[in-house]
Amino acid sequence: MTSTAPALTVEGITKGFPRRGRGFQPVLGETSFSIDQGEFVTIIGPSGSGKSTLLKLLAGLETPDAGTLTLTGDPILRPSRRLGVVFQQHVLLPWMSARQNVLFALEADGRSGRSAKDRRSSRTIGWTWCSCRIQRT
Repeated sequence: MTSTAPALTVEGITKGFPRRGRGFQPVLGETSFSIDQGEFVTIIGPSGSGKSTLLKLLAGLETPDAGTLTLTGDPILRPSRRLGVVFQQHVLLPWMSARQNVLFALEADGRSGRSAKDRRSSRTIGWTWCSCRIQRT
């Protein structure tokens, strides 16, 4: 019988966030698990228990304070085309400007050069503003 490495490995990750005027809020305590290829996993827990934070870590949208995450042996250090995330609500990445959000999507697409990205993002942001203006008048 042959043993295969897990598809996803989480080893000793922790995550917390600074609280304005109240120190540091730990959100995810030391967590370790692995998921084999083809395995179906559900994450359940009450509101505020760290489910969304864990998913953001797995997607590379957040970095852990400690520990490691690997996908088929490769470290998860940033968003990748190998992983997908579907948010419950339509959102932008809040730490990026609207332009940076558009450029991020274009860079993930990997099909256009920097100058083309700039032109496309400016056009897209312009269309979004125009669309909002038209709907509000």
